[in-house]
Amino acid sequence: MELMQVKPESCIAVGDREYDVLAGKKAGSLTALVLRDSFSVYEKIKPDYILKSLEELPDIIRPPRSPEKK
Repeated sequence: MELMQVKPESCIAVGDREYDVLAGKKAGSLTALVLRDSFSVYEKIKPDYILKSLEELPDIIRPPRSPEKK
């Protein structure tokens, strides 16, 4: 983040283990947990987003569209 001059709060740390989410939270970024198996315990770590697959990731990182001008 520092190298790219990006603020942590404008990033999303994505992973499939609790350590990924904890690292993202420690860095100050949003977090997304990808549920890969039944061992993904997310109640304790409270990720900002819970994804069933990486295919859902574009839906949370895509900026909102502005209304088209006529």
